[in-house]
Amino acid sequence: MKNIIALLMLSLTLMIGGCASTRPTIVDLKTRNVKVPAQTVLTCWGDVVGSNPEQRKFHTSCCHGDTLVLRAYDESFRKVAERKVHGPRAYVYYHVRGDKVAFIDCKARGISLFDTTAKTKKIIAVPDGPVCKDHKWRCQFLRGILWISDSQLMFHCDKNVYVTDEVLRTYRKVYSTNSDRSLSDVLPSPDGKRLAIVEKTPYVNGGYDCFLKIVDLGKGNAVRSIARGPGGRWSPDSKKFFFIEESSNAQGAQRDRVAKVLTLDTDIATIGTMETWSMDSDFKQLAYLTKGREIKLRNMASDKVHTLVTLPDNWKRHRLSLQKDVLFLYFQDCKSASEYWGTPSLAAIDLQTSELTKVTSGMYFFKDFYPLDGDGKYITDASRSESNSGVLNTLKMAAWLLSGQFLNGEF
Repeated sequence: MKNIIALLMLSLTLMIGGCASTRPTIVDLKTRNVKVPAQTVLTCWGDVVGSNPEQRKFHTSCCHGDTLVLRAYDESFRKVAERKVHGPRAYVYYHVRGDKVAFIDCKARGISLFDTTAKTKKIIAVPDGPVCKDHKWRCQFLRGILWISDSQLMFHCDKNVYVTDEVLRTYRKVYSTNSDRSLSDVLPSPDGKRLAIVEKTPYVNGGYDCFLKIVDLGKGNAVRSIARGPGGRWSPDSKKFFFIEESSNAQGAQRDRVAKVLTLDTDIATIGTMETWSMDSDFKQLAYLTKGREIKLRNMASDKVHTLVTLPDNWKRHRLSLQKDVLFLYFQDCKSASEYWGTPSLAAIDLQTSELTKVTSGMYFFKDFYPLDGDGKYITDASRSESNSGVLNTLKMAAWLLSGQFLNGEF
């Protein structure tokens, strides 16, 4: 009965808000303007997947039936290029590198590889084959796919990690877990010599645990268990790995999250407790939120830390995105400190002056921000919240709480 109620509430949630489309959105920090195209450019399953600041272009992907459409737009939202890829049946996991697209393809029971310039396609058969359940686009077996060079792919299943050869014809197993845990995430080091592996325990009593390991591919797959917690970030030289260690509190309880840095072949240094974090792509600066609601910026080379701002008590559910000169803060602006849901809002913090500016409200922002030029414009994707967002959020939370193991914790 409980599962039936959850499904009914989930269906109602989708009817109320499931058809809202995400749109590429330009955030101009100089003018404090947020620019959204007049017409919907992406479907509700679309994404902004990257940008080219030198040419002031950005790239999107969206799905129409069994066709993936890759497009390039200029800053006026004018389409300047388009590539259509036909045939794949699984859109949950794919990765784009230049003109090359890799899909987990349930219909073909493998990985489909496309060169969109040559319009060629080939398929790599996958061990045991993916299993599609419930929806044609939901693949239950393969968990992730990633280009690790211009000519090699890495993909992982519930238990194994594989790497293709350099002509994308065969693959070999590089790691396997023999426990009851499944692979949640695989993060290869930039030099390709090591893997950061996140293993997830079975979903029990409303929760699960994650465990982080480092696998040395050049030393007979020697495994070093690091911590209880999710993944992190490799440094560009592959010598350091930033990660979060979680305390072993009872499942469902609030856990302490301690940031640490592993320096390979030496030891682990503790940075401190934090609620959420974001690091720049060069591994030079770390922005994080403390329990005291302070946002701090840490220089990873000198270890110097300074406080940027202290957030109001009614700003909840924060997410950070650290860019070159600015830190974006996405949050729920609640009416009081006791509330959990509020108006979705975006703020920007100047890293030089620590000036905090609320850029916009009433929009849900997804994934990350990409520089559109070198003068304060960023591209992201967002959807405008509905007037009944409070009801919608309540329904979403209720559906999640009631669903329990039925939705396997992935709602």
